[in-house]
Amino acid sequence: MSMGPDSTKSDAATRVSEMLQRGIAQVKAGEHAVGIGTFQDAEREATDVGLTALAAGAAIDRGWALALSGDVARSIDAYTEGAALAREAGDARRLAIALGNLGIAYTEHQRYGDAIATYQEYAQFFGDDAEDEVSARLNWGIALEALGQVDDATEQLDEAQRVAVNAGLDPALVRVHLAQGGMRERTGEIDEAFELYWKAFDIASEAEDAELVGSVTMVLGYAYSRAQDHAKAADCFGEAARAFRHLEDDHRLAIVLYHQGLGLQRLGMLDRSLEVWREAEPLLRELGDHQALGECLLQQALAVGDQLSNLAPDMQFAEAAVAFRAAGALDRLPEIHFAHAQWCWDRQMDSAARTHVREVLDALVVSPNATVESRARALNAQLLAEAHEDEQAMAELEAAEAVARHAGDAEGLTGVQARRAYVMARAGASYEDVRAQLFAAGNHAREAGHEAQGRYAADAIATEIQERCGRAYTDLLGPEDEKNVPVPMPEG
Repeated sequence: MSMGPDSTKSDAATRVSEMLQRGIAQVKAGEHAVGIGTFQDAEREATDVGLTALAAGAAIDRGWALALSGDVARSIDAYTEGAALAREAGDARRLAIALGNLGIAYTEHQRYGDAIATYQEYAQFFGDDAEDEVSARLNWGIALEALGQVDDATEQLDEAQRVAVNAGLDPALVRVHLAQGGMRERTGEIDEAFELYWKAFDIASEAEDAELVGSVTMVLGYAYSRAQDHAKAADCFGEAARAFRHLEDDHRLAIVLYHQGLGLQRLGMLDRSLEVWREAEPLLRELGDHQALGECLLQQALAVGDQLSNLAPDMQFAEAAVAFRAAGALDRLPEIHFAHAQWCWDRQMDSAARTHVREVLDALVVSPNATVESRARALNAQLLAEAHEDEQAMAELEAAEAVARHAGDAEGLTGVQARRAYVMARAGASYEDVRAQLFAAGNHAREAGHEAQGRYAADAIATEIQERCGRAYTDLLGPEDEKNVPVPMPEG
């Protein structure tokens, strides 16, 4: 006895449902590509026998797997297909899921107009699930604000707050207050923003929810950092670190430790900042977060860079460069190679400094950075002068000055002028001429409004000249009206 069409369709529905469950398990196990293939097979079989609703589900699941794998663009295509199939099948549940996911994907992909249109259609399903509605309204608000529709965005966040309060959803209400605070901060209402952030903190604390407390204090830490209140920023990041340690959330722990270290460094608490960065470093290595690891290593190297007996930065600069390459953050390489070159020069490791200056110039070809280029070329001029290549040194100074002028980099121009004094001294210029050049750099800094930085640069170069170019250049930065040229000393 042969099976009829209904039996065939029923068997196919069973097979497709089993394939969907298998695909979900594969994706949850981290086998994204395998799961995507399973969903494609399921959709194909469902379509062949006219199971449109199940085909819609397969397309939606494929979009979910693509989103988890980081392919947001293709997830949008899958969700769009799933929504179309769900409309065709008259399946309201699957259409709601497709539209909700599609709105999130559009927002993440910064296709804000498409996100708004999607949420306008999705709004018909509001009321079925309060938590989903809050999430949708938050994303809708993000899209509206991004297109400059701040009043409409505010209305969506206010409505999200009403829904969360009525449903007693504390975690959702925390998210709403954080979003409201962020919008207020971006519109310059700083006091109101912090009031909302602290409202979110109070709710999280009362709920005794470590995840919420960690999330809120991390946001507060970033906000206080932007406000230049480094003490409060460090305290908030420290509180977030305690929460994430409790949760054993190593990734967010490492991130907040890095930022806590920055706050402590800016407060002059160097030992404490190094302590938290050293806690973050192995976590970032284990997690494979190359970008954050590079930043962590770079900050550690810079923090102790002026300690002449500390050789740890030599390896840290090199490892940070490797980490940035692994992260594809090639724009960070000019800065880190220059810092490494300057560190080597300060220790009279001239051969290594030349190597790193060449790395700077090579990196600038891929990632131009005028601020770094003017300083690297000026340092290169010093290295050339040290090698008695005086003409090349002067040419490099001219190039450095041209770059700084074109970029409007007044501090860079001051640095070039100060380093010119070194090149002049190495070429045997008179005490008076070298001294005059240093004072010219200082005068430029004063006129440009960065006198303190100019004085620091001139002092540093004057010290280098005295150490490397001889006693004839002692006391270059004495009072400008004194002519205390040192008397040559006899031998013995």
